[in-house]
Amino acid sequence: MQIISGSNSIEFSKELSKKMNWELSIPNYKIFNDGESYLRLSKPPTEEIIIIQSLYYPQDTHLMQLYNLISTAKRLGSKNITVYTPYFSYARSDKEILQYEAISARTVLHILEMLGVNHLITLDIHNPQIFKFAKTMKITNIYPIKSVSNYFKTHLSNLKNILIVSPDQGAIQRAEMLANEMGLKFTSLEKTRHPITGNVQVTTKHTKVSSETVIIVDDIISTGTSLAQASSLLRIMGVSTIHYFITHFLSSEALDALKEISDGIIISTHSVPGIVNQISTIDDLCEVLSR
Repeated sequence: MQIISGSNSIEFSKELSKKMNWELSIPNYKIFNDGESYLRLSKPPTEEIIIIQSLYYPQDTHLMQLYNLISTAKRLGSKNITVYTPYFSYARSDKEILQYEAISARTVLHILEMLGVNHLITLDIHNPQIFKFAKTMKITNIYPIKSVSNYFKTHLSNLKNILIVSPDQGAIQRAEMLANEMGLKFTSLEKTRHPITGNVQVTTKHTKVSSETVIIVDDIISTGTSLAQASSLLRIMGVSTIHYFITHFLSSEALDALKEISDGIIISTHSVPGIVNQISTIDDLCEVLSR
């Protein structure tokens, strides 16, 4: 197996190469003045490869680089192509809310499949239902629950009094998995989003909170508005300490919003670098690749 590193995943690719004892190829990347992407592979690709590229901002540039990596490797003889995208862009564009809208997640999956990807590995995708758009491509979605559980067990005391909270029904599976792994209880708040303005409203509805310490679990944070609302509601309900695990932390603006409300632990994964990075998915990925 040969690892081909995307432009933004070089350090992770080096770590994977060392751990799995696989050959590493780091292509030459360039962005021209007009914004177009150029790449040249550093060595011939092998028949079996894994390409690693996270698709955070600038998403379209990173997507084009990924498409070129796949297309070039396929043209030069690769027959079994695995792609790992720690952050999968456009995953939230998963359905038509307003008439005539594009479903961008469907488009991205169709292109990957058309280019010849055999196996796509994602990290805590926003909505696994989008995988139905792929017809022949195998897809594996990683949930780094064990790594997150171990982190909190190491850094927190008196775990039995902690409650795991999902900010909405869409994230309740993550909360339940982490609660089961840590031997804790979980609950969920309610969130609604206006289809045109995008404004979010978080409510408690039937939620009961009996703990003074909670861990909020979610997949993506962009501005931090909805999680700030959720945190404020939990404060009103008597919660004194709020910790957070957000798989994909997209902006420093969101970090500032959470820090204004809580001085608890805030952790994320390596999927988007430079903001909050504590949890590596290297062991989770190796487990999938070793099956």
